[in-house]
Amino acid sequence: RATAATNDGQADLDKATEKKLSAVTVDDLGEVIKLCESAQKKGLDPSNTQFANDLYTSTLLQRATFYTEHVTNSQFTDPRGSAKARTLALADLDKVVAKDPKAGTAWLMIAKLQQLPGGDRPAAEKAANKAVDLNKDDVTAEAASLILRANLLSDAKKRLADYDAAIKLTPSDPEALW
Repeated sequence: RATAATNDGQADLDKATEKKLSAVTVDDLGEVIKLCESAQKKGLDPSNTQFANDLYTSTLLQRATFYTEHVTNSQFTDPRGSAKARTLALADLDKVVAKDPKAGTAWLMIAKLQQLPGGDRPAAEKAANKAVDLNKDDVTAEAASLILRANLLSDAKKRLADYDAAIKLTPSDPEALW
């Protein structure tokens, strides 16, 4: 009986898993997030709690990626929509790093969003530093983090060092050459 009481959220977790597999819209992702929250609130055993946390954070990251692409896409021209998308993305990313402070991809996206006009430069710098530290296992993400951090630095020597490190990591990437 104790197992049943600690797994009362299993049905919601099962629905969240099914929904994630068939998700095609941002609203679908939102439903997955709500179901994961509900499952966790109702209670899950330790292994299902970990699975629910992973599903929750990966879905938040997926939704934040969608919003971030709209903000950073030059074809997205509505400033109000862009500001709203940035706010939504940052809210999702804040939840991701609260659950998983070592999510290097999330920190990189936070830095990208915060470096934009109207963003929070100190928050961008903090996020860029975390992204550089946490993305060492992914050469492309590490190089992107170094470039982003370099763009935020005022010290020319440090900026050049980050650009050089990015070029060494990804010498064939034209982005690293800028």
